[in-house]
Amino acid sequence: MLFVPPAQLLSLMLNPPLSFYSQDAAKAAGVKKFVLVSSILTDAGAWNQRGSAGFKITNAFGGVLDEKIVAEKYLRKSGLDYTIVRPGGLKSNGPSGALVVSGENTLNKGEVSRDTVALVCIQALFAPKSANRVVEIYESEADGAATPPVDQWF
Repeated sequence: MLFVPPAQLLSLMLNPPLSFYSQDAAKAAGVKKFVLVSSILTDAGAWNQRGSAGFKITNAFGGVLDEKIVAEKYLRKSGLDYTIVRPGGLKSNGPSGALVVSGENTLNKGEVSRDTVALVCIQALFAPKSANRVVEIYESEADGAATPPVDQWF
């Protein structure tokens, strides 16, 4: 386990984002696939959602969404094969409802269990269609909602 003294941690948190280090280490180690868990609304500016309640509430926690988009852009330029998984709000309880998988910059609300996020990440490691893709996910309990086949997630 990596221990970072508190004074250095603040510095690392501000410049550059911590994910830069894991991305650089993965590339140096010859890792073939990098899966980054981000968040819906990370690129809110690209589709006029910075004024949405979801963006304002989530980004109020230290500008977390602003930091995530920096990390996403860094990954896209890294040369690594990547998948960015952008879940809705994380739930601690188990999966409930159908998995909804959507394209980049399409979801501004929804919740998903951590278990489901992990499942999507694992599938991203092995699905050829996940190469250099962004998927946004949540769980729907609406009548008639159905999880798409795995081969249609990416």
